[in-house]
Amino acid sequence: MEFQILQKFGISIILGALVGVERQFSRSDDSSLSSIGLRTFIFMSLLGTTTALVSDKVGALFFAVAFAGVFTMIGVSYVVISRRSEDVGMTTDVAALLVFLIGGLVWWEMRELAIALAVAVTVFLSLKETLHQWAHRIDREDIFATLKFAIITFIILPVLPNKAYGPFETFNPHDIWLIVVLISGIGFVGYILLKALGARGIGLVGFLGGLVSSTAVTMAFSRRSKDEPKVLPAFALAIVLACTIMFPRVTLEVLVVNQAIFLRLIPAMATLTLVGCIFSLLYYLRARKELKSESGPVGIRNPLDLSMAVKFGILYAVILFVAELARRYTGENGLMAVSVLSGVTHIDAIVLSVARMAKTELDPNTASHAIVLAALSNTFFKGALIWVLGTPQLRRWVISALGTLLVTGIILWLIPGVI
Repeated sequence: MEFQILQKFGISIILGALVGVERQFSRSDDSSLSSIGLRTFIFMSLLGTTTALVSDKVGALFFAVAFAGVFTMIGVSYVVISRRSEDVGMTTDVAALLVFLIGGLVWWEMRELAIALAVAVTVFLSLKETLHQWAHRIDREDIFATLKFAIITFIILPVLPNKAYGPFETFNPHDIWLIVVLISGIGFVGYILLKALGARGIGLVGFLGGLVSSTAVTMAFSRRSKDEPKVLPAFALAIVLACTIMFPRVTLEVLVVNQAIFLRLIPAMATLTLVGCIFSLLYYLRARKELKSESGPVGIRNPLDLSMAVKFGILYAVILFVAELARRYTGENGLMAVSVLSGVTHIDAIVLSVARMAKTELDPNTASHAIVLAALSNTFFKGALIWVLGTPQLRRWVISALGTLLVTGIILWLIPGVI
């Protein structure tokens, strides 16, 4: 029992010191008048742990009173220091209050939360200059765009019925609007990362976006290539990365449903992924070189365009209807045609459906060919999007990569025994 108590106080000391070290160095760098340094933060954490210990014995009111006392003490200290200098912030004082609470969490066996909070406090304290620079880049348009995205995501989407309607019950308002949210979100997140990190953040959007919808990434950055030509290499990198990540993503989806089909797909999908990675590396080297040569900031505009996203949602719904129509009237013989149509905008649906069918009523060889064909169809559609929405230079770069992927995939699809 005594060891457990000492362990809690030891953790409390470490977490208080973690925040205190950052504040100590920060105070020495900016000549702050704050009296709160390394030792004070350690004592503050220990005080929180000790107060929590006592409150377990005498009642929770003791902890509340102690916290109020600490709050008053820090407030008085702030008032005294602010009279000596006008350039005094409250960040260190608020951090001290949080450390007091973190000390209490350690005693109450919430160590993971206490550690996470201590690390988060330290990180945000150390990112002062970065956060201030990012905040200065925000304007009124950014605030309105954030509100629009919040409305379509957290207000409209939850109230739409998640039920199929219309002919063949192919129109699901919730699913269709989810695509609208996805397209808007990809572009919006890319915009935020671009403002916060510069053009280097776009590659991350391409990689992560490809895990969700490479089509949405392609559409968002193809449109933006006309507005920000200076970061065109980064846009090309993001699109190719997203298109490449689609192949392992589809393969993993099949693994969850049907391991036999998964083994059949590995050679073809691995080859296509390798080709995409080679192009991604080439575009990364090109983007890095051009970014280093730029002398000024990149001019960017908020990309949130609901009208374009809605149009894409309508296109998505039409394709779903056509695919279902073909499936109903052609049967299993028309599976390849259905794969081509469904692979255009909803590749995950056709992949999972075919993988499930292959467990009982569909030949595994036919199923694996249908899945690869859907992936190639999706790649072709993304090339068409780039051709319509992108700049000529983006077309030359990305179409060459997607074209190589398509040719490679068709060859693999035609060679007997590969798939």
